Amino acid sequence: MCLLGYSLGVRIRVLRLIYFNKVDFEAFYPPEDKDDLPVVTLISEDDRHYNIPVE
Repeated sequence: MCLLGYSLGVRIRVLRLIYFNKVDFEAFYPPEDKDDLPVVTLISEDDRHYNIPVE
């Protein structure tokens, strides 16, 4: 995920539903705080399946 974020020039925010109400629920890739990068949100059902929420 870090390599994908760097390659696309975005910061990937992953919401892991299996960790709801736990510390690992929200993860960022790359993990450094870079406010100038756009954020793409993914929802993870497990480690193999990801969904992209759209408006």
